[in-house]
Amino acid sequence: GHKFPVERFGNFQAELQRFALDHPTAADAASEMWLDENGKLRAALIRAKVTLSSTAQGILESQEQWMDYVEEQNSKAATVASNAWPTSKSWVDAEAREEALASAWHVASLTILAVTLAGLVYTADIMMVCLILVISVVACTFLAFFMFCIFQWAAGPWEVIVLTAFMGWSIEPALRLGRDFVMPPIAGNEDPEGEQPELTEHPEEAQEQGEKAAGLPDAPQAPEAPEAPEEEEEKEEEKTEEEEEEEKEEEEEEEKEEE
Repeated sequence: GHKFPVERFGNFQAELQRFALDHPTAADAASEMWLDENGKLRAALIRAKVTLSSTAQGILESQEQWMDYVEEQNSKAATVASNAWPTSKSWVDAEAREEALASAWHVASLTILAVTLAGLVYTADIMMVCLILVISVVACTFLAFFMFCIFQWAAGPWEVIVLTAFMGWSIEPALRLGRDFVMPPIAGNEDPEGEQPELTEHPEEAQEQGEKAAGLPDAPQAPEAPEAPEEEEEKEEEKTEEEEEEEKEEEEEEEKEEE
């Protein structure tokens, strides 16, 4: 046997070819080595099987440990063999998951901030907005308990987005009710369709229109006042004058008939 690792100024390529001839089983590892057109080795792949953590955070911590270890070995190796680097598909998946989860939490934070500002503008009451937000957070916490504790879902980016959407849809009707509570509409100012009632010249007609719009029953009409005695005397005088004229006409007609 020869010394390992190979000495720096030795003929490494010739020793590699001799090793491949003496050990035919090494041909199975050909896919792990990159050779140029002259058959000289340019790079090699070494696989290591380790037990992965069950969480993405644990996988990223093991990645940092591997990076430190390989960097330390590169610092001890010769200049021609100091370019090693570790890689793993699990590291890529864990890092992508952590980035997606962080982005989802950022979106959730921005959504809460936007809902708070919109609620302040819509209701103009900070106490009402705070109360609605507290109720929504309690509802989301209750839903998260069922998702992650009862149903054993993984706390991933999609779950955070679902909770954010649920909170947004639950706050919208609550803000409408809060606005009606803070600024109740005045009854009778607007009809159900939102159109302003037409103005009339007579106040009595306007009052009747307002009562009909509000659905109130019609007010009872006051009985007609009896006529004054002077008006009755005038009517009787007019009747007597008409009767006298009729009698004169009848007398004139009788005289004409006698002639």
